Amino acid sequence: MKRKFLTFAAAALAFGTLSAGEVLFEETFADAESTAKNWGQAGAAAFSADGFENGGLRIANDNPKGARLLPIRIDAAKVRGKKLKVTSMVRGENVSKPEKPYLGVKAMIYYKAASGDRQWIEHKPKKDGTFGWEEVVTQADIPADAEDVSFQVGLQESSGTVWFDDIKAEIVE
Repeated sequence: MKRKFLTFAAAALAFGTLSAGEVLFEETFADAESTAKNWGQAGAAAFSADGFENGGLRIANDNPKGARLLPIRIDAAKVRGKKLKVTSMVRGENVSKPEKPYLGVKAMIYYKAASGDRQWIEHKPKKDGTFGWEEVVTQADIPADAEDVSFQVGLQESSGTVWFDDIKAEIVE
């Protein structure tokens, strides 16, 4: 019995599985160097000293039909068949109201499965205008055949400026 448990535990470690409550990543945007290193397409955003606690990620978009989105990849093998929860602090300034409800401020989980299924799961409710720091939560059930998983922040078909800080991704189930 003990040998079976140890074999299972070793296999779980080898495949990188996580349990409920385990944290995949935390981003506090403490400095410009780590912000640029950790976030893809860093040219679309910049480190900002006026984050929620310390620094933050500032994304400005002056084109109401354009998009400024930054992804951070999540290891699909670690989240397959699990519920993923991402919390983040967000504030906005002069964010225009988009034409469609799924556009605007983005704090979303994206996945693509081997079956071809692709999903973009967003936080709700969405906000526009100028608003102070608030916590937003995005949750998704990641399919067992997920091949590509990421968390994306930014503005889509909405102009204005948004700040993100204290982003935390964890397994909840």
